[in-house]
Amino acid sequence: MTERGTAPGDLGRRVTGRREELGMTRERLAALAGIDSGYLGYLEETTASPTTETVRRLAAALDTSPEELLGGTVDL
Repeated sequence: MTERGTAPGDLGRRVTGRREELGMTRERLAALAGIDSGYLGYLEETTASPTTETVRRLAAALDTSPEELLGGTVDL
């Protein structure tokens, strides 16, 4: 078993969790968000810093808000 050099960040965990909650494959989410599925995998599996536009597209495809994906509502 190999270990990754980085762990998923909070954004990646939130995207993965919401995607799975909706029963959506990575490929389906990538298509809905208009991004490459390989890049989506990278976002889900590492600590990444996507553009504001990418976060907005993911949020729309996941029927949530960018703030929710970025953790801005965690303590509310």
